[in-house]
Amino acid sequence: MYTTTVFLEYLIAIFAAQMEITVIILLLIKGKKCQSEKTISIMWFSFAILVICLVNFSLYYSDRMLNIISVNSWFRSIDYLCHGVQYVLWFVVIKALSNKNNNHIFIIDIVVSTLYCIIGIVVAGFFMDEYYHVSSILGRFLVTCWGVLFVGIAIMLIINIINFMRDIHTKLQRLYVGITSLIIIIGGTIYTVSMNALYTSEYNSGWQSESTDFTGIYILIISLLSFLFVFKEDFSPLFFRSPDLKESDNPILVTAALHQLTVRECEVLTLLYKGMHNPEIATALNISPNTVKKHVQNIYEKTGVNSRMEIVYLINLKNNENNTNG
Repeated sequence: MYTTTVFLEYLIAIFAAQMEITVIILLLIKGKKCQSEKTISIMWFSFAILVICLVNFSLYYSDRMLNIISVNSWFRSIDYLCHGVQYVLWFVVIKALSNKNNNHIFIIDIVVSTLYCIIGIVVAGFFMDEYYHVSSILGRFLVTCWGVLFVGIAIMLIINIINFMRDIHTKLQRLYVGITSLIIIIGGTIYTVSMNALYTSEYNSGWQSESTDFTGIYILIISLLSFLFVFKEDFSPLFFRSPDLKESDNPILVTAALHQLTVRECEVLTLLYKGMHNPEIATALNISPNTVKKHVQNIYEKTGVNSRMEIVYLINLKNNENNTNG
């Protein structure tokens, strides 16, 4: 029963991760306007999550199906590399979604998570035996450092959540960043504790003791969250646009629909078309100038233009098309 449950758990998690990546690839294929920093960063994060799932499924299959408990050093190193890389890539996702340029915090995020990744690989490659046991004093010191760095990652994630919630974002973006970050903290804590049990020779294998395997559940939740976010934020507006909006006589609304702009970006686009500058838009919408700048950059990215004049030209072109068709 245990073997079947965990097996199905991993299969469902792998399917969910692949489904998420497929949706993102469809977005990227759709056109240049879909190839935003946000979409690409989530794609790479999703690939890391999928690889973690495949690595753990391979270890599980070898352990339970083939009864091979030992793991060679290069496979252990891949395991630690993937777990470290997921943190790096998730910080990149948060940075891509953020309206503020908190570069100093982002640099700390990357440094801490990269050190976590490097130390994990060193421990796995040089200080572990084939059963994940660590006996040398230096090895156990590095393991302690590895655990402390994860605590640092968890603290940085909490700081990022707080900063993200203080900034102006959509409810969907806040839910995605907040819930996913908390799941990553919980999953990382469970992973760290379980690895510590293996380091100290308490177990040779978690699967042999039939302890609960949270990896598949963790991957499944993360993949579903990313899938729902990308589908709602980008995929659905692009592939399932409202016919009423596409056929609207308002060229600004038509432009917003064709280029999958958010409601806030549509508001900024309207004021841009009226000739307002960033400070004026910030005052009119009661948001910060930095937030306006971020929205303008997103509009440029999605519409494929490089200036306000090109934005006006694009909308006027759509207006002329409406007049001609009318």
